[in-house]
Amino acid sequence: MASQKYYDLLEDAPAKFESIVGLFRWSENYTFKDSPLRVFLHAVGWMEDHMGDADLIHFPVLGYLELAMLGDALVAYANFGEEADEFVHRLMEADLESEDAHLYEEYN
Repeated sequence: MASQKYYDLLEDAPAKFESIVGLFRWSENYTFKDSPLRVFLHAVGWMEDHMGDADLIHFPVLGYLELAMLGDALVAYANFGEEADEFVHRLMEADLESEDAHLYEEYN
């Protein structure tokens, strides 16, 4: 389970990041490798910048709902730029700080 800080960030997120929060929450139903969040983090460059992983070798099979959520999250990221980038970074840091970083366990 992720840290309380992670869940607090999700709960207290500004409304403009609702689609990003939704993608993070929905992705908890997947292993990180197969999650729409992983595709999102690669698309916005977070994986390369913070994990040194620039290659999306395994592209998960996503359904129409996951692709729509991914698209909405990317639109929010594009619309709010640096502010969205900082929000995503805070979420990922909060997950990494937990004893059981659940979003991308294979990268720990």
